[in-house]
Amino acid sequence: MSPQTEPTRLKFMHGMHGTNPGEVCAHCRHFEYNRRPTTSARYNCAIYTEKSLSHAAWARSWPACGKFERQL
Repeated sequence: MSPQTEPTRLKFMHGMHGTNPGEVCAHCRHFEYNRRPTTSARYNCAIYTEKSLSHAAWARSWPACGKFERQL
């Protein structure tokens, strides 16, 4: 994903925390994916960084930010 096509919320996180090349949000322990009752995903680090981002839809395939921590 090029910086020109990144959503604003992803640009904000990359600006605050940098990037983590080769990793994607879906593999991060801060990423929450829920299939009940409808599929939704969010990035929990955004809650502490920018409250307006906390409930914004987050894509599993987006490039990870510098706060990336691999899920166990």
